[in-house]
Amino acid sequence: MIYLNNADKNIINSEVLKSYNKVETDYFLDKEGLLSQNEKSDRLYKSALKQILEVLNLKEEEIIFTSGLEASSYLSITRYVLENKNENSEIVVSALERNYIYDQVLYLKEKGIKIKYVSLDKDGMIDLNDLKSKINENTLMFICTCVDSEMAIRQPLKTIKQIIKKQNSKCILLSDMSDAAGFMNINMHDADISFISSDKLCAPSGISLMYISPKIGFNIASNKLFYKPTLSITSAFSKALRISKQKREKHQKDINALNKKIYETLKPNKNIKLNISKSSLSHIINISLMDIDKKEFALNLEKRNIFVGISEKTSNTVYEIYKDSKRANSCIKVSLSYANSEDDINKFLHSFEIVYNSLVRK
Repeated sequence: MIYLNNADKNIINSEVLKSYNKVETDYFLDKEGLLSQNEKSDRLYKSALKQILEVLNLKEEEIIFTSGLEASSYLSITRYVLENKNENSEIVVSALERNYIYDQVLYLKEKGIKIKYVSLDKDGMIDLNDLKSKINENTLMFICTCVDSEMAIRQPLKTIKQIIKKQNSKCILLSDMSDAAGFMNINMHDADISFISSDKLCAPSGISLMYISPKIGFNIASNKLFYKPTLSITSAFSKALRISKQKREKHQKDINALNKKIYETLKPNKNIKLNISKSSLSHIINISLMDIDKKEFALNLEKRNIFVGISEKTSNTVYEIYKDSKRANSCIKVSLSYANSEDDINKFLHSFEIVYNSLVRK
């Protein structure tokens, strides 16, 4: 199998999986208890937590673990807004978010919160002038991903935070950093609330870490029991973070080379549009197939044991940048990870040509 849909779901790293299985086997008793095995589990948990905090440069009192990104988005968006809203409250949202973010936004709209959407510039970056105009004394929150899942465009969070604080010092910046984790050095302090998930780091699903700035007055203590991750999940998350930090430079170099090969091979075809911003990271190549059906193309690749990303929905990011409905509706994603090889990409490009040409001739 050649798996090229890592932006949506990563395959678990073999080293991380080995660590997870060892903990499941050797540390099977819960960390809370009176037996020596409980103490052994507790020591491992504290060690794993310490490593997580060191890698991310965080303090234990600044974080909450949740069961995943949906839970993090609920706690950090819906719960925060409902606890702090008044009759004039507003939130501002980018056009780059994943569906679990928009689910919370639409729910808040039903609860009477005014929703504003900020524009993107021609490179897919947040239009800072438009953002400035939409932040006012009633704005509770601006939601902006660090790196989006469609075109991997990196946003300038530090600058964005400065702008919104200048307009309204109480407005908070919330950022889902999951699609950046593993592909760049992230600073979770760049936002007032930020979160990442284990599965984006090639670890088992089931844990998301959320940073909450002490400055915003969100009562972390009351939410400590929101979720208690298992020892094996916590340990695997810690292992994945350490591997990511240690090997990021090499992995990025390899991914850059694979990206270049795909780009240079597909670029000459006029009916294949490569949706890439100058601020895009290299692990996602967004491709619009202008003259064939994207679903049929993806299914034909699947028959050849090659898997790419595809969505039934329009790509918000592509549409906001190019203002072309056809281009935004015909996207597939090739998203790379450390596990993809040059041989994978050669086979993918060979199959791409065969499948594409067969559908064009239909």
